[in-house]
Amino acid sequence: TTGHIYFAAGGSTYHTPEQLVSYTLIPDGEWHEYTVLMNGVPNYSGTVSSLRFDIGVMGEKVEIKDICAAKLTSDAPDVVVERNLHVY
Repeated sequence: TTGHIYFAAGGSTYHTPEQLVSYTLIPDGEWHEYTVLMNGVPNYSGTVSSLRFDIGVMGEKVEIKDICAAKLTSDAPDVVVERNLHVY
């Protein structure tokens, strides 16, 4: 399963495929911590003004315990997502 984080940064005010980070989810029903680095996105610049999380697929229950953003370097924030996935 793949998760996606869309973001609006710099002069952009809406989410586009050009401002997207994907990461692999572990759908085993346990809590997991994910670190998603955004500094590899070619169109990332400026301040992130909006985030959209696309997690799981239709019919899956997703729980997010905590979200934290941290600036690791001078040009890239880090997003950590902990989530638990239950499929019904």
